[in-house]
Amino acid sequence: MPGSLMDKRVVILRRAVIPDDGAGNTRGDFEPAGNIWCQFHTQPGRQISEGGAAADLVVASVYVRINTFTLSITSADRARVLSQDYAIVSVRPPNRKAGTIALRLGREMGLAA
Repeated sequence: MPGSLMDKRVVILRRAVIPDDGAGNTRGDFEPAGNIWCQFHTQPGRQISEGGAAADLVVASVYVRINTFTLSITSADRARVLSQDYAIVSVRPPNRKAGTIALRLGREMGLAA
């Protein structure tokens, strides 16, 4: 983990469990599950091609301290940092020596020109 200053806040978003609507749907929209301090690093963006259309992909890393909540974070969750929503691409195993967990985030920026 480069440096050790955790100066940003990350909001972890999870899908809400809602009562069955009769069609078997029991998952709602993403809602805040926790708000924790983190260290946030953006990385150079890249372009991806999906369905024949080019899109820009923003990639970032977030480091959070190990606790019972952060150990429950999975790639099914979402993260909001600096008012931007990201998909959690991967969750690395805890680094017990540093006391942190690394999350790799990604966000598509729409169609590229």
